[in-house]
Amino acid sequence: MQQNIVGEQESDQTESLLNFAELKNRILRNWKWIFLSCSIALASAYFFLRYSIPVYESKASILVLLVGTDNKEIDLLKQLNLPVGHKSGNINNEIEILRSESILNSLALKLKLYQQLYLIGTKTGIQRKEIYDESPIDISYQHKDTLSVPQRPVSYFLKIIDNKKFEIQFNNQKPSVQSFGEPAIIPGQPERIFVRRGVLMSNFWHGKTLAVEVKPLSYSIDQLRIKLNISADDENSPSKINLSVTGSNEGKNIVILEQLIREYESDGIKEQNRIGKNTSAFIEERLKLIQEELNSLEGNVESFKSRNKLMDVQSDANAVMAKGNETEKQISANEIQGNLVNYLLEYIQKTNGFNDLLPSNLGLSEPNINKMTEEYNRLVSERNQQLQYAGNQNPNIQRMEAQLSALRTSIEKSLKNWNKSLQIERQTLKSEESRFDTRFSSMPRFEREYRNILRQQQTLEELYLHLLKKREENEMAQAATIGNLKVVKAPYSLEGPISPKKSKTFLYAFLIGLLIPVSIFAIKEFFNTKINSVKDLAAYQFSVLGEIPFDQEQSSPATETSYKTAISEAFRMLRANLAYVLPENTEGKTIAITSTIPKEGKTFCSIKLANSLASTGKKVVLMGLDLRMPKIPEYLGIGDSEGVSNYLINTELTIDSITKKLDNSENLYFISAGTIPPNPAELLMKSRLYELLNELKKKYDYVVMDLSPIGFVADSYPVIEYSDFVLYIIRANYLDKRMLAVPASINRDSKKSKLGVVLNFSEFGMKGYGYGYGYGYGYGYGYGYGSEQEKKARPGILQRLKGLLSKA
Repeated sequence: MQQNIVGEQESDQTESLLNFAELKNRILRNWKWIFLSCSIALASAYFFLRYSIPVYESKASILVLLVGTDNKEIDLLKQLNLPVGHKSGNINNEIEILRSESILNSLALKLKLYQQLYLIGTKTGIQRKEIYDESPIDISYQHKDTLSVPQRPVSYFLKIIDNKKFEIQFNNQKPSVQSFGEPAIIPGQPERIFVRRGVLMSNFWHGKTLAVEVKPLSYSIDQLRIKLNISADDENSPSKINLSVTGSNEGKNIVILEQLIREYESDGIKEQNRIGKNTSAFIEERLKLIQEELNSLEGNVESFKSRNKLMDVQSDANAVMAKGNETEKQISANEIQGNLVNYLLEYIQKTNGFNDLLPSNLGLSEPNINKMTEEYNRLVSERNQQLQYAGNQNPNIQRMEAQLSALRTSIEKSLKNWNKSLQIERQTLKSEESRFDTRFSSMPRFEREYRNILRQQQTLEELYLHLLKKREENEMAQAATIGNLKVVKAPYSLEGPISPKKSKTFLYAFLIGLLIPVSIFAIKEFFNTKINSVKDLAAYQFSVLGEIPFDQEQSSPATETSYKTAISEAFRMLRANLAYVLPENTEGKTIAITSTIPKEGKTFCSIKLANSLASTGKKVVLMGLDLRMPKIPEYLGIGDSEGVSNYLINTELTIDSITKKLDNSENLYFISAGTIPPNPAELLMKSRLYELLNELKKKYDYVVMDLSPIGFVADSYPVIEYSDFVLYIIRANYLDKRMLAVPASINRDSKKSKLGVVLNFSEFGMKGYGYGYGYGYGYGYGYGYGSEQEKKARPGILQRLKGLLSKA
């Protein structure tokens, strides 16, 4: 039964599926390249993991005590009447404060984040490991005897020689040996480097090399802000903040988070103490003035007693003054309140901006004024905090300034109103006091004068003691100030580096190693214009009579008839298919074998087909009609002899004189092409060639003719018209699809001969087959592995690799 005959053109859907199948086959055929690519990718991943600097992540959590937050320590301080400051109720503001320039700048300076130290590997000099708290040296920079940070980037190497000396090298310059503690000059910069031996210096560090990289402080702060992640934990607590930082040293990450928490807490305490400090300064100023007035009054008392020669005036008037004591106390308290109001009004009038805080907790008996003062100070503190990361034109800043202005006006108006009330109350009390004065009219004049002096002194003393008490309360409040945060989770590091991940790196490397060759195969398949399989011949409706596999283990294409080889089985299949297409009841059947271009294996197929036909007991003659570049003698391993060209030119030659019998085949004969003529096309058009073919058809069952490639020369067209069947050899993965127009024209225009296609070098169903063959012409296309000269000039490893890549 005929096999491998392509009939109708397949549908687009089937063709698409076959394209994917062809891609799959290409991938399976080139599994070695995929294995090599994956191996290289995995090896690269190994070296990447070995020599890359790992990145670690550390985390911490804090709880910010916002307005309205319940806290036992704060409740205790409130019970002692000590002022305690809370943060504002907006957690986003606290996050911005944590990321503010002032806190990060202080953090970077204290921890020297502008400088990084790496331990260089001793074997390759490539591997680097950042060191921080385990550093054996301490490096500082000075500019004109002042500690500073270099303003421009600088990098250098330090090699520790021993406990006394080290070697320093800048920018591939010649290294210099220096002692610890001696200054080193940075080329092109005003700063000097001081390298001092640390407490962790040991013999382990002798001979070790450290790479030092220094960046400007602003750059270091920007990098820290990138590595630092601060976010609110809205799920668990609205006032909880999660902190995390990434870096190449776990200890350094922990220190950064700890210092960040300390800086934030210190900033909160400092802000809370601003009110206390302003109040202390206000009280100190007033105490000095009262002290001066008391000293003046004590001098007046001493002068009065000395002038009137009195020892104790008060003892004489105790009984009379007992009834007026209560009124005097009220007047004294009224005057204290009046003085405090006047002091506070004077202070408000002296400070016009919104940056200064008002003295609080002075002991004013008016609760509304105290409440407005506390609210004013809270808004001032919140405004100053937000100014650290927002400008004056910020809507929140302008809104708070408007509130502060309104509060300031309200406080000043309330103080004036309260002062007037105190004055009215004071006049009432003095009117009542005047009634007691009339009772003292009988007393000597000096007693009344002494009483007035004593009352002034008593008022100032009480005010002085009152301010001293408030100063102590304020100092206690500052000393008892606690931070506005709690550490929920102390800084800790995640187990193992977060980057690069070993498993992910190897997985990505494997996928890249797999995708690169597969992508190359897919791209090559997409842009491939070569004929790859029988499917590519379907559009032209060729009769495909056979597929010759790519069998590289076949060493000789001559007359090998082993049943164990794939090529022999393929030619037996071709022989069976020819039985269906060759004409019946003819005395001899002529088969013309040709191709489009050289190196498609037509000579090889001619020899193998003739040998296969002869193995069935039929008499077969193989004719070499490729007069330009005959290859049959070379493939058969015989010398040149007279052949077709000699027969066509010399009429004295007979058929028997040019026909040779192969020694190892009983029924196979061959006629070589003969001497290469100068005009092969004209020679093959002579009638003597047709006479030769007619005679051969009478003597042999099959006449197999090896013709020239018809895509480059026109020699074979006359012979094709005379033959019974044309066997067209197409090499897979070699011939361009556009060249199929040549056999299609023959199939369409030939009036007598039928045409069948053999797909040579096919990879269908094979693990890898091949054979050597070659073809050459004077047009520059000739080369191959069939000749002895070519066998001596075998390609080198690089050429073979290039060949494999071209077949991939």
